[in-house]
Amino acid sequence: MCNAPDKQFLSTYTRRWYHRLFYLTASGVVEHQRDTLTLQNYLRLADRSLTWRSQPKHATSPLWRPSAPRPELATPPDTLNIGISISAGNKAKTLPPSVWGEIFTLLASLPCRYYVFGTANEQGYFDALVRHAGAETDIVSLIGLLPLQEVPDAIRRMDCYIATDSGNVYIADALQVPVICFAGPCEAKEQRPLNKALIIRPDSIPPSSFVFAALYHFAHPATQLYALTPDDRENIYNFVACLAAARQRLNARRSYISAP
Repeated sequence: MCNAPDKQFLSTYTRRWYHRLFYLTASGVVEHQRDTLTLQNYLRLADRSLTWRSQPKHATSPLWRPSAPRPELATPPDTLNIGISISAGNKAKTLPPSVWGEIFTLLASLPCRYYVFGTANEQGYFDALVRHAGAETDIVSLIGLLPLQEVPDAIRRMDCYIATDSGNVYIADALQVPVICFAGPCEAKEQRPLNKALIIRPDSIPPSSFVFAALYHFAHPATQLYALTPDDRENIYNFVACLAAARQRLNARRSYISAP
């Protein structure tokens, strides 16, 4: 039992009988539902007036940086450097390699370089991704190369991050890196990137996995949960094309300033 004088508890949709002991001694309770934002409700445990905009997110504060960046992370200024996660801690959230192939084809006209993040045991996913990528797709493998503490700094160097609803996409969001997040079976009203983000939801499949009731096997196959509609393709292209245009303007301005 907590003996603090001001006890605040989060009441969720997975309440158990023994939770009543906590709530009976609580000074206050914040009710959390499947369609309310988790981050905001946690903040309201401290102050009911807070919203998700009240406190900026951060990966670490200050951001930890290695003494020397890895050579694989040398990001050219004339390319759009896109980080991607091919899997997640919950392997059911793995984006099918065929969908990655669609994304690479869709963005082929843009100057993209893809940095693939992942642990050493995800080499098989990377091999499948490469088989679905065209020969001209610029891919840099970071599989198994980055210790956990170096991941936020590596993500910071990206112009965009693409992943399913998983840890790295939230690190990117906290670092103000634009993200494309495939929600899949997850309820985006409850948890999602909150800065510059494009959320891709499945067409006509309601959410089935929630923050406090996560599933590790889904009723629909990944090819359905993460299938791209024509609108998704258009939105993804426009989102990344806008970032590419902004990068070109920035490079042009730097060239102008540095010109003799």
